[in-house]
Amino acid sequence: MIRLNTTWYLYYGRKLGMNEHEVLACPLGRMLDYMACMQIENGADQKVYAELDELANIR
Repeated sequence: MIRLNTTWYLYYGRKLGMNEHEVLACPLGRMLDYMACMQIENGADQKVYAELDELANIR
């Protein structure tokens, strides 16, 4: 498993068109979301954690 560090964030940020300052200022969760969207765009399967009916029953 690859451990994501600052170098990987800069790499993915550059692929997304962000400059170094934007990547370093971006919150971790948002950067991971951007990376997941990029992976889905490139053919990865989206992980579904719950069905719509299950989410509706939470209330």
